[in-house]
Amino acid sequence: MTAVRPPRPRPSHAKGVVLIITLFILVLVTLVTLASIRGTLTDEKMAGHSRDRNKALQAAEAALRDCLRQVSDSKFSLSHIKTPAAPTSTALWDVEANWSDDTVSVEVALVDGVGTTLFDAGLAANPRCIVEDINASGGGTLSYRVTSRAVGGSPDTLVVLQATYSNE
Repeated sequence: MTAVRPPRPRPSHAKGVVLIITLFILVLVTLVTLASIRGTLTDEKMAGHSRDRNKALQAAEAALRDCLRQVSDSKFSLSHIKTPAAPTSTALWDVEANWSDDTVSVEVALVDGVGTTLFDAGLAANPRCIVEDINASGGGTLSYRVTSRAVGGSPDTLVVLQATYSNE
């Protein structure tokens, strides 16, 4: 009796398809990973910019409060109280050079709750303020417009705040 051998499998043309499918899946996984990393980096940048703007806002508000306190206590130097610009000209706070000119704006030192100066608040520069006498009526009423400006950790982050003070 002759032994019957099972037929040999014919060579398949499908060899290598697994390799191509595996490479395709690897490329897809890589693209998904890169998109995820890009999204995370964008989120980190947005959070950093938001934090920087918040620091600038807090510094501008602290400077505004300090200048208002000095104006209300009559401790603000009269040489630093300016007359507003004419209505047809550029406002004092809109002129970039005024924010570095010590004769127009005043640098405000940031202090903590107990009066200690904060030397490293993480700001690119100390905040400044401009005080303008807007007393139109004359008389005994004192009215001032106080504008403060602060930058965050980056000089590109800028916040400007305004408030008015009147002794009425």
